[in-house]
Amino acid sequence: QLIINQSPAVVFLVRDEEGWPVEYITDNIRQFGYETSDFNSYNLKFTDIIHPDDLDSVVTEAYLKCQNSAAEFVQEYRIVSKLGEHRWTNVRTWVKRNREDTITHFQGIILDITERREAEEKLKESENFLRERVKELTCLYGLSKLFEKPGASIDEIIQGTLVLIPPAMQFPEVICTRIIFNEKEYKTVNFKETKWEITRKSKFDGKLIEIQVYYLEENLFLKEELSLIHEIVNRLKSIIEYKIILEELVRKEKLATIGTLIGSIGHELRNPLGVISNSVYFLNHKIKKKEEKVEKHLNILQKEVDKASKFISSLLDFIRIRTPSFKEGDINKAIENVVKELVIPENISLERNLDVELPRIQFDLSQMKQVFHNLILNAIQAMPDGGILEIQTLSREDFIYIRIKDSGIGISEGDFDKIFEPLFTTKVIGIGLGLTIVKDILEKHNGTVEAMGNIGGGTIFILKLPLKEGEL
Repeated sequence: QLIINQSPAVVFLVRDEEGWPVEYITDNIRQFGYETSDFNSYNLKFTDIIHPDDLDSVVTEAYLKCQNSAAEFVQEYRIVSKLGEHRWTNVRTWVKRNREDTITHFQGIILDITERREAEEKLKESENFLRERVKELTCLYGLSKLFEKPGASIDEIIQGTLVLIPPAMQFPEVICTRIIFNEKEYKTVNFKETKWEITRKSKFDGKLIEIQVYYLEENLFLKEELSLIHEIVNRLKSIIEYKIILEELVRKEKLATIGTLIGSIGHELRNPLGVISNSVYFLNHKIKKKEEKVEKHLNILQKEVDKASKFISSLLDFIRIRTPSFKEGDINKAIENVVKELVIPENISLERNLDVELPRIQFDLSQMKQVFHNLILNAIQAMPDGGILEIQTLSREDFIYIRIKDSGIGISEGDFDKIFEPLFTTKVIGIGLGLTIVKDILEKHNGTVEAMGNIGGGTIFILKLPLKEGEL
């Protein structure tokens, strides 16, 4: 008895009656704050010291074991000490039966395992913490690999980031994500807005990048998850910013090289073309009576010389884009003048939606007319079988927007990132400088140009110009 009372193991004997009345319990029950006298006259029953949240499962499990003819069983549950503390215990119980095989008593040993359980919980928490941090680091590492991928476009990087986010969250199976960049949305397949969400934003050069993460069912975001999304949006912003700067540097180097080449070729070609043109002129005046066949070929020759000269002039225009000469003017009027100068086929319906209250702004008239000419001509050429050409202007906040929309053959999704590059073209005729010139002029006006697909077919070009010169 002395050995038992000095050991951590509490021995008990309870009757199989309601509440499990205690017939015997060792003095070392004091480690839980109780005295053996507390259980005298059954004032305190054994079930009274079991934690209320554990009681039902403890009793149910005990009788299930008995139904399966178990002679003994082990359970782990909490005991409430006399001071109200919750102590985890390991309880080994033996079933006592009479000759009729009816359960009469439960006899057992209680061991306090609170320290072990707390250590296990801390270990489990540490493992979960480390597991979540590994997931987060994997996400950030994946983002770095996207950045390092040769030739990866901004679209590809954003799509890749979209895929990386859910696995980095605590419950990836009920996570969906949306990324918005420059008013374009990227979503996971299962995307759905809910009330359980976090949003992080970052802005640079007037461009907004926004990451939204939603739980599809009720969950709270960990503070580490909030920090991760904040880190992702900042890293993604830096990557996109770097990509834009790098692409612009490459583009400008390409433009400089092309400009030098065009200047040289233009000079070399104009001289022989001038000689050919003069020779045709001489022959036309020297030969008064020409055979029909000779006259036909001289006319063809002159037309081709004129076409080549015009082509060279357009090339030279590209390298002559000067610094804009800003004067206050009416954008609507500039558009109307270009429309009058162009021949719009009868099978194309022109719809104007020009804001009559559009503010006057500072711009170079000849350069902006060239921009509108290039874009409207492209729209016409994109609708060989006819269609609808829409031109819209409006002002919003500190900017004027010009929207040119066609219902033509459209641009393939993979080409949108390339259409403003020098020498890129999808046309049979043309060398791919028209949109490059448009972009260059807009940038010289501190504006932007963006192309996007039109629902139902066709293309939309959106031009953005500051109301005040020099602002963006």
